[in-house]
Amino acid sequence: MNGTPEAPHIGHRERMRRRFLEDRDLSGFAQHEILEMLLYCCYPRTDTNTLAHRLIEHFGSIDAVLSAEPEELTATGLIGDKPAATLSFICSLSAYLRRGGSEPIEAFNWGEVREYVAGWYSGETREIIKLFPVSDNMRIIRCIPLMQGGTAAARVTVRDVAEKLMPLGSKALFIAHNHPFAEARPSQSDITATKQLSDGLLDAGIMLIDHFVVGNDGICSFRELGLIHD
Repeated sequence: MNGTPEAPHIGHRERMRRRFLEDRDLSGFAQHEILEMLLYCCYPRTDTNTLAHRLIEHFGSIDAVLSAEPEELTATGLIGDKPAATLSFICSLSAYLRRGGSEPIEAFNWGEVREYVAGWYSGETREIIKLFPVSDNMRIIRCIPLMQGGTAAARVTVRDVAEKLMPLGSKALFIAHNHPFAEARPSQSDITATKQLSDGLLDAGIMLIDHFVVGNDGICSFRELGLIHD
């Protein structure tokens, strides 16, 4: 993408940088503005505001943009190989920092998994469902935001999950969603939808290891509640 020259927007990037220095937690920034600033690293003289808008319109959120595979990013025709690799690196770096710079999380170390999953919802005010694919050597690969909305957990399909896991070669995963302003207790619709999803994934050769719910009082596990079985 050639983009629009920055000349008509002289001083815009400097104003954005000054805004950031006065608002380090990004609370006053829209998602497209945060992505716009990330794209400064990739495009020294391009209108990245327009590009950020188009990427978020395509993928749905900044989370989804950053967690997309490089091939998914380039397939949009909006960015090339190098910017796609840079955005993917930023996502991997975020996951690395959330682990405290440690080795990837072992899938059966329940304490570390719970802490890791909960960390991805810190400060989140939207209800959003996220996938945590697991590799063949049983380590969490990454976090993939899937969808958001009040009934997100009930709308996830086997196809939704399979399409995200296929590029990674993953055959097992954790799922999580949050109740930003309520207790970490699954609703009856959560329980019913998870049972249907787990059975459907099993038929597709994919194992749902656990489903976590993150609330304002902590995090709960479907497996620990006896709602998911091997």
